Amino acid sequence: MVCIASSPGDESLLHFYLRHSWKIAFYVRELTIAANELPQAIQADWTTPEKYNILREASLQGTDHYAFELPVVQMQEYVCRDSGGGLLYFPGHEPCCAVAEYESDGHVLISELLAPDEQLLACAAGVLQHLPAEKVSIRLPVWSGESIGAKAGLTSVDCRQRIKIYTFVFFSTGKAFTGLDKRQECDMIKYNIGSGELIL
Repeated sequence: MVCIASSPGDESLLHFYLRHSWKIAFYVRELTIAANELPQAIQADWTTPEKYNILREASLQGTDHYAFELPVVQMQEYVCRDSGGGLLYFPGHEPCCAVAEYESDGHVLISELLAPDEQLLACAAGVLQHLPAEKVSIRLPVWSGESIGAKAGLTSVDCRQRIKIYTFVFFSTGKAFTGLDKRQECDMIKYNIGSGELIL
């Protein structure tokens, strides 16, 4: 099966896609917290797309997730760098890693944070050492973050196979959608910046 992955930027686009045979594949947990409420930081440092992708796959091994090819991760780094953010890892705590950027209101968005629950907030604090802000929003895999109060949606994909995808979804968008309509596939493929694999 070949499909397209996207992420609507607002609710109106979400409903547009759903009306045209797209299906919700994943949700994430989300938490917004003030910087002064975070614990002592775990040191973070910048990393390359190549290293980030290796750490990411190690963190997500055995879970349902998108496995991105390198051009997608490179594009995500480019998008984050535009605001002063980028890809980070936590020396001595590998494979913990994060994708972070500034939002338009000056707060930080950690659009992907992969770490054990007991280290999530300390890792977020480590990110803020590189991107100072009064508030941070954190997006986590749906199975992560319950112990720190992150709100969650549910996974709605019911197929249990590996699906090759062409994708223009970024980590920062929150929801991933799979387009199963062949006509849409032909229309949307021109936006392809890379590919990956939906591992279920």
